[in-house]
Amino acid sequence: MFRDKVAPWLLFVLGVLLGLNLYDFNEFQLNVFNIGAFFLTLTGLNLGSSSSSRKNSILKFLKKVNISIGIFMIILAAFASGFKYYDILFELVNDINTNALLLIGIAVTLWSFKLSDERQNILVDKKDEENFKFREKYLEERELRIKYQEELNKLRKNN
Repeated sequence: MFRDKVAPWLLFVLGVLLGLNLYDFNEFQLNVFNIGAFFLTLTGLNLGSSSSSRKNSILKFLKKVNISIGIFMIILAAFASGFKYYDILFELVNDINTNALLLIGIAVTLWSFKLSDERQNILVDKKDEENFKFREKYLEERELRIKYQEELNKLRKNN
């Protein structure tokens, strides 16, 4: 629910506040928001891209971890200034290049779209194959029905 309903609106509102300069975010807060947005972006990856149930369970676990990290980062941005070890956090977070995270997040999202499209194409091909087999079976049964009807008509005629 957080990923689908709350996170997009929260990130949107933060983006609007940043864009309109309605709130003065410091460098630490911006970097923490970017890191949190990166992890929330990773939760949006399409879990249906994999056909393996084992891989899907691993992806679901990673999704929960990413959501937790994203929520923690947003909370950290809001309340870290009063934290006892704020200076250490400030140095640690500001050493991370969030532009690189943005590019990685976009790349992973695009790969997810590609995998999803490939998976969808596989499912469509499989469905087309099933429809073709169904049509073949239908035609075979129709031929048999016509054949039996002709035999029945001959038997009626002979009687």
